[in-house]
Amino acid sequence: MTNDLLRTGRDDIVLRPYDSGMLDEVVTAANHPEVARYMADRFPFPYTVDDGEQWIDHASSQDPTRSYAVVWNGEFIGGVGYETFEAELNGTVEMGWWLTPSAWHQGIMAVAARALMDDLFENRGAMRIEAPVMHANPNSGRVAEKIGMTFEGVAPSRYVKHGVRYDQLNHGITKAQWESTR
Repeated sequence: MTNDLLRTGRDDIVLRPYDSGMLDEVVTAANHPEVARYMADRFPFPYTVDDGEQWIDHASSQDPTRSYAVVWNGEFIGGVGYETFEAELNGTVEMGWWLTPSAWHQGIMAVAARALMDDLFENRGAMRIEAPVMHANPNSGRVAEKIGMTFEGVAPSRYVKHGVRYDQLNHGITKAQWESTR
């Protein structure tokens, strides 16, 4: 299993694989309605110890690591990760992220997401990275733009959250676009 830390270029922000020793921090950081509001329904609220154990078991079994804990000044504050596609979408990766509310609006996730994006293009064969964002969550859209992604359009009524439909804002970047910013 790949268990390498991902360095961000800042000493205070590191991406590391999840492990059972961070269970209490994960539950505390994730157990906020403001976090769950913009996540898929599979991200529960309230977020319990059982939820944290299931997530850590899932994330820590990934090989290679696809889900990283975002650690700021030694404290777990959120997550960033990716999923790959196959067949005709081979080389395309979807990224996602979340932060506990006390860490919002500090530029942390842009640093963390950029580090993962760089690793995906440099070391993992990504040719295109996408970041779909619920339109009700403009902060995640700003993260996508800060890391160099382009707004590519709207998928109307794509998400359903608690019975309410939301548009999806699509952001993406190709390897060629990323290379041109290096």
